[in-house]
Amino acid sequence: MRLTGRERRQKILQAAKKLFASKGFKGTTTQKLAQEAGLSEAGLYKYFKNKQEIYEEILNQKIQDIDFYFPSGQQPKNNLKIELRECAIRFLQRNIQDTTFLKIILYSALEENDFLFSFLKEVRKKFFTPIKKSIKKGIENKKIKNFDEDILAKLFFSMIYYTLLLKTLFKDESFDAYKIEEIVDLIIEIFFKGVESE
Repeated sequence: MRLTGRERRQKILQAAKKLFASKGFKGTTTQKLAQEAGLSEAGLYKYFKNKQEIYEEILNQKIQDIDFYFPSGQQPKNNLKIELRECAIRFLQRNIQDTTFLKIILYSALEENDFLFSFLKEVRKKFFTPIKKSIKKGIENKKIKNFDEDILAKLFFSMIYYTLLLKTLFKDESFDAYKIEEIVDLIIEIFFKGVESE
């Protein structure tokens, strides 16, 4: 069965994700990309003008994916611990299942890809805004120490992100005995013991 143009683009993007995750952006040639997608190199250029456009499309898709962590249909919990817990669990569950994007980001950071840094700025803005709003509300309600909500959001998330690295890429087996929810609950407890107002 012949693939539609949309299906072919998706196949190219899947091939690119696999290669960018294993060889990096610089280590992936358009020839190898076309081969992995089952196309000629000329065929690849019918769908994307160059490798950079493919890379940017992958990153832009990920920006849209951020909404998964903050479902808009859900009622606000008005409970910072619950909101952070649910976001952290969703993040870990999704990214433990598929480490492809994590590897792409790490490779790209090492390659000092300029587009990655502008992409990460956009991701941080979109991802941290709801977390910062919740933390700011906690500060205003005197439940959290008066501190920069941007820094607090990033410090909290750094514990979640490093957990992801340890569990997936670094293969730290000490996490295997615990469910994701248990790990997140411990992180939440440690974080809030440090930031709660007395």
